[in-house]
Amino acid sequence: MDCGRKVGPSGPASREGYVPAQPGSKPRTPAHSDRQDPVVVADGPAAVLFRFTDRLYRASNIREVYPAALEAIMSAMGCSRAAILLSDQDSVMRFVAWNGLSDGYRAAVEGHSPWRLDDPNPQPVYIPDVASADLGGALKSAVLDERILSVCFMPLVAEGRLVGKFMAYHDAPHGFGKDQISLGVVVARQLAFTIERQRSAQQAREAEASLREADRRKEEFLAIIAHELRNPLGTMALALDVLESCRADAQAQSNARQAIRRQKDLLARLVNDLLDIARVTQGKLELRKGPVMAADVLKMAIEICQPLLDQKHQRLEIAGLDQGLALNVDPARVAQVLSNLIGNASKFSNEMATIWLEIQAMPMAVEIAVRDEGMGIPAEFLPHIFEMYSQDDRTRPRSIGGLGIGLHLVKRLVDLHGGSVEATSPGPGRGSIFTVRLPRPG
Repeated sequence: MDCGRKVGPSGPASREGYVPAQPGSKPRTPAHSDRQDPVVVADGPAAVLFRFTDRLYRASNIREVYPAALEAIMSAMGCSRAAILLSDQDSVMRFVAWNGLSDGYRAAVEGHSPWRLDDPNPQPVYIPDVASADLGGALKSAVLDERILSVCFMPLVAEGRLVGKFMAYHDAPHGFGKDQISLGVVVARQLAFTIERQRSAQQAREAEASLREADRRKEEFLAIIAHELRNPLGTMALALDVLESCRADAQAQSNARQAIRRQKDLLARLVNDLLDIARVTQGKLELRKGPVMAADVLKMAIEICQPLLDQKHQRLEIAGLDQGLALNVDPARVAQVLSNLIGNASKFSNEMATIWLEIQAMPMAVEIAVRDEGMGIPAEFLPHIFEMYSQDDRTRPRSIGGLGIGLHLVKRLVDLHGGSVEATSPGPGRGSIFTVRLPRPG
């Protein structure tokens, strides 16, 4: 028998996992051994299965299943210690529930399995006498150090897939009878079925919650769109009233025309962002990539966001720009990315603030960082900063506006170029840094 061993992290610091099971039966001395083994007499099969099935039926979540399963395992296998291990996302078996096992033992044997993951028909493995078994030095030492002298490995199989195992431990050599093994198999089947059922139910609940959250965010987004479109339209309407007024002097008319022009540009950006998001999502956005000077792309980006910088009397400082530095990108789309990041830094910074743009050439890519000392980003919001409709309402004044799609569009455009973008921030009120990495030619 191949009892190869993997080592994983230990479970919580207790000898019992979740609720310690109570065997509720009297100890006996096994007929085949001179030693005293504090095992318990197994209940009748019908009683064990009835009690187990009833508790499984009443369980509302997976954590309520484990104590019932431990009790059923110990009753079925006539032992006082047991454990349940399930395969994690890396297909490594981890302890999820146990009774009477030390931290050191769990750390030493976690990850071990007597079956291959692709075994089409894993069978129970039982070791009547650990002392005389061929388990491998480290594994055998860990088992004996725990004063386990007999052990049974029972596979948990659901929908033809090995999902875990339960283990029954005896403190003395123990001969596993045919009826005892058969009862353990039935308990294992019920446990595996219930675990998969509870997992499926949990996944369904999470999917439903995710859909509800998506619907909520879309409704908020539609409300934001209405707000963002109404504001420039209102400003344009007022400006038109000024132009139509016979009392307006030349300066008032000039101001009105400038206001209309600014609001027209704002509306155009909002609509273009919405159209670009739709194209990216549908896979219809085509890039026109080719070698281009980084300085030319940056000039295009600054021209786009310069009015916003001027309006708030802000300064853009550029460092590390080499006039001969080239990118392999779609210049218009990368200018859109950079202008979006610079514009964001401007919006979330005070008037007369400085925004830094720092460029660094690497062997295969160019790194461009946009840094500000503005409002900053809470740590808990950083992982969601590039999500669609994402806005941090706790630190974002409503007067700043925005649809919450700009950074999502930035990430999608950078991803299409085979690049990367990340956001960092020391916290609220301490600024932020957005770093873009884009490919170089060749």
